[in-house]
Amino acid sequence: MSGIELTPGSKIFTARCKNLYVLTT
Repeated sequence: MSGIELTPGSKIFTARCKNLYVLTT
């Protein structure tokens, strides 16, 4: 995830992924 966080736009993407992960679990 360290490489993905380097890009500014991906921060929102990772945040959405985390939200989806929490919602599904």
